[in-house]
Amino acid sequence: MSKLYGSMLLALLFFLSGFYLLRAASNSTSNKYEQFALEDPMCDERDYLRSGISYAPKEILENTKPLLYEDKNKKFLSIVEGQTLHSILSQQEIGGQEIHSLNMALKPFISARDLAPGDLYKFEIIRNQQDQALIKEFILKKVDSNRIPINYVAKRNNFEVEDPQFQVSVDQAEVREETELVQIKVHGTLFSSFMSLPFGNELMQGLMNVFAWRMRLPNEVLSKDHIEILLNKKYAEGNFIGYGKIQSVFYKQSHRTLFATHFRSKDGMIDGFYDETGTSLEKEFSLAPVYETVATSEQNWRMHPVRKKRIRHNGIDYRGTVGTDFFSIADGEVVEKRFDKMVGNMIRIRHKYGLYSEYFHADTLLSTLSIGSRVKRGQKIGTIGESGILCTGPHLHLGIYQMQGKRKKFVKLAHFRKKLSNLPPLSGAYLVEFKNHMKSSLAMMETIKVASITQKKNSEILVNR
Repeated sequence: MSKLYGSMLLALLFFLSGFYLLRAASNSTSNKYEQFALEDPMCDERDYLRSGISYAPKEILENTKPLLYEDKNKKFLSIVEGQTLHSILSQQEIGGQEIHSLNMALKPFISARDLAPGDLYKFEIIRNQQDQALIKEFILKKVDSNRIPINYVAKRNNFEVEDPQFQVSVDQAEVREETELVQIKVHGTLFSSFMSLPFGNELMQGLMNVFAWRMRLPNEVLSKDHIEILLNKKYAEGNFIGYGKIQSVFYKQSHRTLFATHFRSKDGMIDGFYDETGTSLEKEFSLAPVYETVATSEQNWRMHPVRKKRIRHNGIDYRGTVGTDFFSIADGEVVEKRFDKMVGNMIRIRHKYGLYSEYFHADTLLSTLSIGSRVKRGQKIGTIGESGILCTGPHLHLGIYQMQGKRKKFVKLAHFRKKLSNLPPLSGAYLVEFKNHMKSSLAMMETIKVASITQKKNSEILVNR
C-alpha cells in the first residue's frame, strides 16, 4: 500500500512540475506576444485596395490576352494574376534588352513589383529593317489610394537596338466634383442599406463620424429611417471614384430628425459640424486625424502581412496618398518625435485624461515641432507616407492609449463619450455667418430634390407615351 501511495505521489509531482513548466512557457510566450502586439501595428493597404475597390474604366476589355502589335488603336488591357512587364512584352517577341531598358526608365517612378492585377496597360510596337520588334510607346495606368488614375507614359527616344532610350512622363487624371444629394431609405441594417451604393461603406463611415457624439450608430438605427446627404461626388475620366466631405445631412426617424452641416468660417478659425442652432456636434477630441478619408483597418486581431503572425492591430489605419496632411486629434504636448525602422516617421502626443495619440508611417513631420511643443486640435503635424519596414503602402496609423505603469492600454475614444467636453457653440459674427451658410445649404438640398422629382415625372411621361 505504501508503494502505491508513493507511486501516486510521484506521479502527482511529475504532473504538477509538467503543468508548472507548461504554464511558465505559456506566460513567457504571452508576455512576449503582448509586448510585440503593443509596439507592432499591422499595416496593409492591400486590404482595401484589392477588396471590392477597383478601377474599372469603361474601356477595359473582357478579353485580357495581349493584342497583336499591328493594332495601333488598341484599348487598355487589364493585368491579370501572375503577369509581369516581362511576360507581357516577351509574348510580343520583344527582346530582353528592350524590356530591361524600359524597366530602368520606369524605375524612378514605379517599380516592376508595383504592377498588380487590375492595373491597365497598352503599348505600340514597330519593326525595324531587320524585322525586330521594338517598343515605340508603353503606357501603364494605375490608381493611387484615392482611386485617382495615373498614367505612366514611356516613349522611345531612339531606335537603337543595343541601347534603347525611353522618356517617361507621369500624368494624373483631373478630378471633377459635382454636388449631389444622396437619399437612403433604411431597410434592415444600416450596413445593408449603404452597401447598395458604390463605395457605400465609405459613405456610411462618413455619416457615422458626423453623428458619432450625438447618436450611437449603428445601434440606434431603425428600419424605415430616411437619410439625406448633401455632398460632392468625385469623378475622374468619366468614372465615379468616391465621395468628398459631407456638406449637410438630415437623419429622419419616426420620433426625431437630426440635422448637421459642415461650416468653415471665412477666416478659417471655425471648421466642423454643427446642428441648426449652431451647436457643435463635435467634442474636444476629433475621431479622425485626416479629412475626407476612410478608416481601412480597425483595432482587432489579424494576420500580419509582413510578420505572417496573428497579432492585435492596436489602432486605426486611414487610407491616403503620400503627402496628404494629417492633424492632431486634440490639444496636447509632443512627447516623442523620431524615425523608427519598424513604423517609420512617428510622433506621439500627450492629451488630457491621461490619453496619448501616436501617428506612424509619416512621409514628413512638421519641422517646427519638437519634444515639448504644444499643439492644438486640428493642427497639421505631418503628411501621410509609407515609411517603416512594417508598412506595405501609403496610409496613416493612429493609436490611442493610456499608460498603466510602463505598459500601454490601447483604448477607443467612444468609451470616453461622457468624459469628453463639447466644443463651444457658435456666437457673434460666427453665428451670423453660419446661419447664412445653413440657409444656402438647405436651399441647395431643396433645389436638387425638386429637380430630381421633375426629372422622374418627365421620365414617367416618356415611358407612358
